[in-house]
Amino acid sequence: MTNHYHLIVDATRADLSDGLQMLNGFYAQGFNGRRKRWGHVFGDRFWCRTVLEDELETVCLYVMSNPIRAGLCDRIYDWPWSRCRFELG
Repeated sequence: MTNHYHLIVDATRADLSDGLQMLNGFYAQGFNGRRKRWGHVFGDRFWCRTVLEDELETVCLYVMSNPIRAGLCDRIYDWPWSRCRFELG
């Protein structure tokens, strides 16, 4: 997960697109400015899909477990940027 991140948000597609463009743009400007580089920081344009209410728990567990699958931590509670430390721990 060195070139992407996962979010679960409740938003319209237009608001999501505008918001992620702003978030990624501001982040890239700061990141690149500190490292004297230019260009994209994250891999591709964002991907999104509608999550149905009965899928939400499964999707949340998938997102929270992604750092484990990537070998970045051993438990979901260990990932410093996961909200689950506050909700489940």
